[in-house]
Amino acid sequence: MVLHATAGGLSGTLAWFGNPASGVSSHYVVARDGDVWQMVKEGKVAHHAGASEYLGRRNFNDFSIGVEIVNLNDGVDPYPALQVESMVRLVGYLSRTQDPTRMDRHPRRHLNARQDRPTRLPGHRPDRPHL
Repeated sequence: MVLHATAGGLSGTLAWFGNPASGVSSHYVVARDGDVWQMVKEGKVAHHAGASEYLGRRNFNDFSIGVEIVNLNDGVDPYPALQVESMVRLVGYLSRTQDPTRMDRHPRRHLNARQDRPTRLPGHRPDRPHL
């Protein structure tokens, strides 16, 4: 799993991921109110990680599940409790149900997987203890 922050709102994210011309997608979007939207079936490739490598594995899109969390990713915008609860349930579900040969069962932050981005992004915050 690769966890992302949308850096925008829910409606724009859903519209962007629903538009094939955007060239980007994610398997799931977790809204601020806790609703979870599935954008791509789990057995299909979503284009969420870009040029990626982590611990010797490349091309995360080929084997990972992308989870977008609606947040401005500015270091100030909070993650509401309902959203965090839904995200934790989703990560738990995916950890239990995904084929371990297809993906690592442990979530990674997007900044850990990208090759073409700095290791610290403006909205970066340490890993959440509840994950």
